[in-house]
Amino acid sequence: MVTREELTGKWEQVQGELIEKWGELSGDTLDQFRGNTEQLVGLIHEKTGVAKEEVQKYVDSTIQNIYGAYEGVSEQMEVQLDHAKDLVRRKPMESLGVALGAGVVTGLLVGLILYPRR
Repeated sequence: MVTREELTGKWEQVQGELIEKWGELSGDTLDQFRGNTEQLVGLIHEKTGVAKEEVQKYVDSTIQNIYGAYEGVSEQMEVQLDHAKDLVRRKPMESLGVALGAGVVTGLLVGLILYPRR
C-alpha cells in the first residue's frame, strides 16, 4: 500500500490518471481524499462499483509508475552531475573559461533585452 506522503507528493499526476481511468470522478471530489489512500479507494469503489482490491491495485501501480519515472530521471541527473564534476576536476582552467564565457554572453543578452537601443 502507498503511504500518505507518496500520494500527497505527486497528487496532481495521480488525480489525472484516476480521472482518465474513471471519468465519473472529478478533481474536486478527489481533492477531499488527498493523501488518504484508504478513503480514496473507498470513494472510487462507491462511485464506480469496481472492487476495492482492483482499485487499490490500480492506485498503487499508478503511483509506483509515477515514482519510477522520477527516480529514473533523478538517477540520470546524478550521473551527469558526477560527469560534470569529474570534468571540472580534470580540466579546471577550461571549465573556468567556459563559465566565464557563458556569463559574459548571458550578461550581454540580458542587457540587450532589458535595455534595447532606441
